[in-house]
Amino acid sequence: EEDVNEETILRTKRWIVILGDPGSGKTSFARWLVHHLAQTLLINGQYSTDYGLLRIPILIRIGEFAEILKEQPSLTLYDYIGKHKWMGKTILDNDSISLNYLSHALQDYIKQGQALIILDGLDEIPVSGQRSKIINIVENFVETYVQTPTGISAFDNPHLNRLFDNLSQSGGNQIIITSRIVGYHAAPLAGPS
Repeated sequence: EEDVNEETILRTKRWIVILGDPGSGKTSFARWLVHHLAQTLLINGQYSTDYGLLRIPILIRIGEFAEILKEQPSLTLYDYIGKHKWMGKTILDNDSISLNYLSHALQDYIKQGQALIILDGLDEIPVSGQRSKIINIVENFVETYVQTPTGISAFDNPHLNRLFDNLSQSGGNQIIITSRIVGYHAAPLAGPS
């Protein structure tokens, strides 16, 4: 529970959960951050003096992932990336790129450790059985794709990542998860079982 700005978060935190009350601006912040980082990438390339090493921002609404998961129960978060929607609309504004091409491109950024994945609304899944499934899917995604270059995950000893992770220099994926305070404490991320 620190009071930090987005530059500090992006330079120093590989894994972060942003908690807030309903209407406190979590989604607005996530959308602003994606827009701001995309513009910064276009202007500066992969490095910014304010943010350090820049990553491709990928914003996903967990509620929309949960809806698709009802139809495709074996879908992983990784496979959903690039095919995801925002507020029911495809993230492409024209037909010049196929969803498969976009999905593969974003997945390549993830494989190369060059993505900032923002999962918005972790707590906004109404059915508790589905909530635990989503939590497990997110934990597995983080364990697999959001590690330090030396293989330390968010669920390992926190002292290890402070010793061996210089995020602004080492690269690798980052993840930001937003949630309501009460919803998160009812079902927090704890690591894959």
